[in-house]
Amino acid sequence: MASRLSSAPHPVDQVPPIGKLTVLGIQHVLAFYAGAVVVPLVIASGLGLDNHTLVHLINADLLTCGIATIIQSAGIGRFIGVKLPLIQGVTFTAVSPLIAIGAAATPPGADPRTGLATMYGSIIAVGLLEDDELVLVHPVREQDEAVLVTYKGYAIRFACSEVRSMGRSARGVKGISLRKGDHVVAAVFLKGGDTSTTIMSISENGYGKRTQSRLYKLQSRGGMGVINFRITNKTGDVVSAMPVTENDGLAMLTSNNKIVRIGVSEVSSTGRSTMGVKCVNLDGGARVVACDRIDNGGIVANSMDGGEDADTSGDRG
Repeated sequence: MASRLSSAPHPVDQVPPIGKLTVLGIQHVLAFYAGAVVVPLVIASGLGLDNHTLVHLINADLLTCGIATIIQSAGIGRFIGVKLPLIQGVTFTAVSPLIAIGAAATPPGADPRTGLATMYGSIIAVGLLEDDELVLVHPVREQDEAVLVTYKGYAIRFACSEVRSMGRSARGVKGISLRKGDHVVAAVFLKGGDTSTTIMSISENGYGKRTQSRLYKLQSRGGMGVINFRITNKTGDVVSAMPVTENDGLAMLTSNNKIVRIGVSEVSSTGRSTMGVKCVNLDGGARVVACDRIDNGGIVANSMDGGEDADTSGDRG
């Protein structure tokens, strides 16, 4: 009697009757499809994807969920898989961030599929508010210092040690208190607090100036900062700032698709609250929209000319 009881299967290992087994199997398949299909449907709807792309997303989801389900149910060896009839679906937790990343990575008027590669190849690096955007990512050490530069001509310098280490998706802490209508356009990092670094600031009307970083008073983060660029109707607002050396070059892109290159040495080093000097003559109505440093080069003759045309048409096939 005892041997018969010991040979009986445990209730967990018992196979249900065929009728009940069929019903449970259909239930599992429906749950599988619901979990694997609804998520691509929501993402495709949020990004405005066509039906062809939607089918590809659903197929990819079903394939990966099916493989995971087989591994969990059948198991591989002794230590891989729980060997229970578990259906692997897709979580809804990441749906909203995925749609936000895909939309942000798709320029206005571009193919909605543009953001797919960014969506599925990225992770959240920082939490952002609806009207906020990321300006710069840069590796720092405890002894480094940061200088945040704003659109309305202000800047603040503070120690990076004041920004505590936190989780990947955290929103961070306040670096500078912005005045009405202002926003951060650039960040400069001083390695080991090296105050010999020179900061180049460029305005939208083609004015620029170089200033020694030691002229920016070291403050606690979160303050309103000090004047970095004296804004006037003639200069326009600040569009960018960066650390430079005497031998560097500077490339500026204008709103009428011109690229202008000058040598950093052509811009004199001045005080912190000055308006700088004219770096480029702009055509009527044009303005500087972006600029970047060219390491140890970029110096060309006739730096005040109209520049050269920039090819913004992209790949012409």
